[in-house]
This record gives sequence, structure tokens and C-alpha cells, in this order.
Amino acid sequence: MKFTVPRTVDYRANVHDIAKYLMTLMKDADLREKMGKAAREHVVEKFDYRVVAKQFVQILNQKLDIR
Repeated sequence: MKFTVPRTVDYRANVHDIAKYLMTLMKDADLREKMGKAAREHVVEKFDYRVVAKQFVQILNQKLDIR
């Protein structure tokens, strides 16, 4: 779909919420460690080159009707 007028998405974050959560992270080493490990697992699971390549091949097979 092509828009005649470019779309702009606007989201205004609550500065106080951001400050509160950043302060929580700065004060809690265990939480930082836990979140870091969870983030690493997520990235490896979703964005590892082998996973991405497999998805790419699946998409090509579907689009080109290859079996």
C-alpha cells in the first residue's frame, strides 16, 4: 500500500515513567543481570543468522511456490 501523504506515528513517552524505571535498573544489579540474560536469549532465538536464513528460505519457497 502506498500513501499519498507520508504517515507519521507519534508516541509520547511519560518522562517520569522512564526516569522511574531507569532508576530501578541503576539500583538493582540482579534485575540488570536477569534482563540482560533474557534479552540475549531473545536475540539469539529470533535474530541468529541461522534462524533468519531459515525464515528467508521459507519465505522464498512460499512466494516462488517451491516445494
